[in-house]
Amino acid sequence: MKNSESRRNRLRLPKPLFLWFRQHGRQIFHKLQATAAIASVLSAYVPLPAAAQQQAAAPQQQPAGPAAAHGLGLPPAPLPNYTQPLFMRPSGRDFSKPHPVYPDPLKTYEPITITAPITTNSQRLDALIRNGKIYLSLADAIVLALENNYDIAIQRYNLDIADTELLRARAGSNLLGVSSGLVEGTLGGSGTSSTSLSSGGGPGGTSTAVGGAGTGSGGLSQTTNGSGPTPEVLDPVLTGTIQLERTTTPEPTPFISGTPTSNQNTDEYNFNYNQGFITGTQLVVGFNNSRITTNGIFNAYSPELQSTFRATVTQHLLNGFGPGINGRFILEAKNTRRITDSAFRQQILYTINQVENIYWALVGDYEDVQAKQRGLEQSSRLAS
Repeated sequence: MKNSESRRNRLRLPKPLFLWFRQHGRQIFHKLQATAAIASVLSAYVPLPAAAQQQAAAPQQQPAGPAAAHGLGLPPAPLPNYTQPLFMRPSGRDFSKPHPVYPDPLKTYEPITITAPITTNSQRLDALIRNGKIYLSLADAIVLALENNYDIAIQRYNLDIADTELLRARAGSNLLGVSSGLVEGTLGGSGTSSTSLSSGGGPGGTSTAVGGAGTGSGGLSQTTNGSGPTPEVLDPVLTGTIQLERTTTPEPTPFISGTPTSNQNTDEYNFNYNQGFITGTQLVVGFNNSRITTNGIFNAYSPELQSTFRATVTQHLLNGFGPGINGRFILEAKNTRRITDSAFRQQILYTINQVENIYWALVGDYEDVQAKQRGLEQSSRLAS
């Protein structure tokens, strides 16, 4: 009591207020302590003014993307890496580009000879045979499968077919389609020990489109060919007509032409140039010439010359306007070319997977035979 009285006298607090602090002081102390702890935690996540000024002074160093907006500081997402259609071609010829006109303009109309696939075994197989046995590792099996595989040989032709589709699209023609199905059904492709020697679909399989090209099962569906206006023919077309005509007609009466026989010579020289553009513009230029001579005495002019030159430019304003609608086939052909490259890669990976399954199935069968032979020997010794 003496200590309490002295403390109250020292603080000079009224007695009711002193009693209230004595009753609720501990609760107030715990609340202040909790408030200080929460404030210290929140202050750890509040950026300093100097750091905020530095960020405001250099906003270009902030990473882009949703993560930077939330202040997480994560790196931006990488840009997509599209498959480029220029890495895989079975030959040096690029069928997506026509033959150059110079120096041989007639080479464009010559037939193209495609190299036939090699159907004989590669020499690598002979190098692995020693004393009548094949010493085959997994790497050798994979290389042999890539060199002597009909499925991959079939897929190689699809690369050139996709190039010709791009050439057709750039000329303003409709697309025919390219097979992108995975060629399956190789002999022993299952890879299990029980069916490793069973026959499958054979070389070439059956999963590609009908005829190996065009739409169909496993092929590309050209869904935009029948929609929208037909694009203009983008290739320039030059036509010319030279016609020479000689006629001799007996006249029933000389009052018609003034002569008993009418002779007329007609020469025509006509040239036309037609070209469409991806903007929906069509240019037609015509230059027509004719020369007519006759022996009639009643004709005012002989020879009679007629020459006509006409240039017409037609532009679509609503339906068929702009490169977006007229170049849709070109964009589709480029995507088809990328899909064909991806299908070729998929065929290689699928073939390698098949070879690995068959190889390890053969190893498993070999080890199974060895184990059964050792079991037979142990059983024979136990029986003896």
